[in-house]
Amino acid sequence: MTSTSKKPQRSGWIWALALICVLISIAASQPAEAQTYTILHTFTAGADGAEPQYWLVGDANGNLYGTTWAGGCNPACNYGTVYKIDVNGNESVIHVFPSYEGDGEQPSSALVMDSAGNLYGTTQNGGTPEYGCAQPPGATGCGTVYKLTANAQESVLYNFLPTSAQIPTGPVLLNGGKLYGAASGTTSGGLVYQLGTSSGLAMLYQFTGGTDGAEPFQGLIRNKAGNLYGTTEDGGTSGVGTVFMLDPAGNKTTLHNFTGPDGAYPSGPLLMDATGNLYGVTREGGTSLIGTLFELDTNNNLTVLYSFIGGSQGAYPSGNLFRDGAGNFYGTTEQGGGSKDGTVYKVTPAGAETVLHAFTGSPDGESPSGLLYYRGALYGTTGGGGDPTCQCGIVYKLSQ
Repeated sequence: MTSTSKKPQRSGWIWALALICVLISIAASQPAEAQTYTILHTFTAGADGAEPQYWLVGDANGNLYGTTWAGGCNPACNYGTVYKIDVNGNESVIHVFPSYEGDGEQPSSALVMDSAGNLYGTTQNGGTPEYGCAQPPGATGCGTVYKLTANAQESVLYNFLPTSAQIPTGPVLLNGGKLYGAASGTTSGGLVYQLGTSSGLAMLYQFTGGTDGAEPFQGLIRNKAGNLYGTTEDGGTSGVGTVFMLDPAGNKTTLHNFTGPDGAYPSGPLLMDATGNLYGVTREGGTSLIGTLFELDTNNNLTVLYSFIGGSQGAYPSGNLFRDGAGNFYGTTEQGGGSKDGTVYKVTPAGAETVLHAFTGSPDGESPSGLLYYRGALYGTTGGGGDPTCQCGIVYKLSQ
């Protein structure tokens, strides 16, 4: 995985204690449920792209859409793609991000789709001017927010300039004619912005780091009152992340400061139920120090619904969550499983985990990152694995 929006593992945790907790807890885990696993596409790092890092979105006709961090064509434009998987499982690239001024490079978010079938997303590099923030070394520009119409015509809605010292990260939120998103700060704690079709970009809140929180990587959700909710991956009173709310006027409230036992380093967007309770995952912390699934109620009381235990049951949850009508949660872990290449999991409201699929690297992928529940099945991507030579990732389907 080459994306700079993903944090490396922290080395300060007490790994020996984590192993003990795994051995104690593993007996309580449930066996895997029978699932049919199908590889829809294996990336080759050529014209078809490489390293998909986010979950998919589906249209009304059974087609799936996603982004790759790299690939598109070699060697001149190895800066990512937007791709389509049709109802027959055929992959086609509908946009290649090139290496020249004016377009983005290296997609940094999942896509969102409006009612007309237009797609929206962000890139971590590129835009105008071509040479700007230059992060990582050798990359160009400071990133873009882009739109791709239903007939694959791309337009850049906003260029993040070097003077802003911000790089867009995480999926945008679409509400009518406005987009809401977050950006990582190159010299600050990042910001939350609003982008209108005619009004341009407005900063809603600038994080200052420290106890205020920093790096709102994971995207935003919005309630009916117009309040925005999100997480910061760093900062807070313990330095391991926060949950925050922004009211329509841009006033920020920190709803929770993570401390470690209750989770550390939030690693996916929040999910809100009908009564306003929030759910999410952290990449570390919890009983075994390798991640949690949590609930934050409307009184800002946090409950750890499940602490990941590693081993065959998965470790380091990442990506989005979804919840079925019975209250079960579904998501992915980057590591763990029988081959340590990640899992798709289910957690019941009572906190019992079931592994639905354990990845094995080649040919079925490794390091999954989020899920789409679509037409009665689960769909997802892995950033690695697949082709044994390329190890460039796959698109898969899980059905029962």
